[in-house]
Amino acid sequence: MRILHTSDWHLGKQLKKMSLAEDMALFFEELVQIIREERVDVLLMSGDLFDLAHPPQHALHQYFDLLRTLQGLDRRCTIILTGGNHDSPTVLEGPSNLLSLLDIHIIGGARENPQDYLIPIERNGERILIAAMPYLRDRDVRKATTGEDYADKIAQYRSGVEELFEAVNELAEELYPDWPLITMAHLYAQGGQISDSERQIQMGNEASIPATLFGTRPTYVALGHLHRPQIVGKNDRIRYSGSPIALSFSEREDAKEVVMLEVDNGTADIYTRPLKTHRKLARIAGSMRDVEIQLATYRGAHKLPDLLELQVEEQQESAEALRWLRGLEEVVTDQNYRIVHKKISFQHRIEGTGSMMTSSDEISNYTELELFNKRLEAEKDWDEEMLAEMRRAFLEVLEKIDQT
Repeated sequence: MRILHTSDWHLGKQLKKMSLAEDMALFFEELVQIIREERVDVLLMSGDLFDLAHPPQHALHQYFDLLRTLQGLDRRCTIILTGGNHDSPTVLEGPSNLLSLLDIHIIGGARENPQDYLIPIERNGERILIAAMPYLRDRDVRKATTGEDYADKIAQYRSGVEELFEAVNELAEELYPDWPLITMAHLYAQGGQISDSERQIQMGNEASIPATLFGTRPTYVALGHLHRPQIVGKNDRIRYSGSPIALSFSEREDAKEVVMLEVDNGTADIYTRPLKTHRKLARIAGSMRDVEIQLATYRGAHKLPDLLELQVEEQQESAEALRWLRGLEEVVTDQNYRIVHKKISFQHRIEGTGSMMTSSDEISNYTELELFNKRLEAEKDWDEEMLAEMRRAFLEVLEKIDQT
């Protein structure tokens, strides 16, 4: 039985106001091709199907068009989708009863009965058990009590997640004792490398989970949440497949892939299939003159226009520099690139003009936490302990907003 592991599609994602729908369309074409070539029996998607809890219509169309294409293949492919921290369980599970008739299984959020996470699959003389664990929110695994501080909440959240995984493993052993177990999870495993595009406001990002959580029972652990493909804890059977396309400039050097498993007689061989790069994300830095030279000689060589981030640094603040930056074109050029973000900083600012952002900056270029940190930078009299306490309080507020 052949299994494909992927995650973090983030349909509907925009990078600096630039839609990545074309990137995802090209990935879906490649995904269907890989499923055909590898004769895939089971497709695992480990969370963050959408970028927003209530995705735009074009993202929903892309999702259902892919499912329709996969149903048209000459070989049946079981599909299992789990919810991530960006997903709404209600939105994901809305059509689940209908999709289950097409052998598409959706676990969008936490279930009351741990047995509901277990999905047995038999094909080609082989059998496997999938423990399809979605992203677990604070309210799913922890009961709030009065007088607890943030550290208590983190510890209780981690403990609740570990107890649930232990219960699912025990059920798997009891009900399917001889079946190979593949665990799906959407969480931050200790030691994982984070890029800029993972949302930083959930308690789950603070409460990193040790790899020992999964126990010794699983044959493979298919992780989602972190966008860089990586092995966890030097155990090649615990992996993040990573996002199929670069979702932030911090991922511009990452090689994207999907993970393949071939299960035979209860053992699994693991290998990866690299994904094509349809556009490059590039960062151009230096003085005004340096950036001008690099832009004049830059040539995109991909199917889609490359996306550029400009970081200009000048010695002396000047209105001329700001006018020059604002005047740069932000449209596709003959060189096949698009400038999607530009920022200028000065070594020496004119007295009385300092502010949180330069006039060339926009609030939409920053996450909530980044803006809050910029505000904290202005508090020169606060010590590190006070700053840390303010960040924890802000994260707690964002957590409550995210849950409602």
